[in-house]
Amino acid sequence: MVTRHIKPFSLQPDFRFLDILASMGSEVVLGRNWVAVKGVRLAGIDVDMNAMPDQVPTLAVLEPWLEGEP
Repeated sequence: MVTRHIKPFSLQPDFRFLDILASMGSEVVLGRNWVAVKGVRLAGIDVDMNAMPDQVPTLAVLEPWLEGEP
């Protein structure tokens, strides 16, 4: 998936979600004004979502594709 017209180096806490995806096994590529995410096998992780609670539903949607337990 490629998302365009964004600022990949944003200081917004929600942008850390890309780090979470990478920790789960996704390939995350940052461009000047785009982000590409590719992931086939995602591993469950234990992550503190206090800084970005609005991203919890997005993370929860990935659960069916997770392998193993955090």
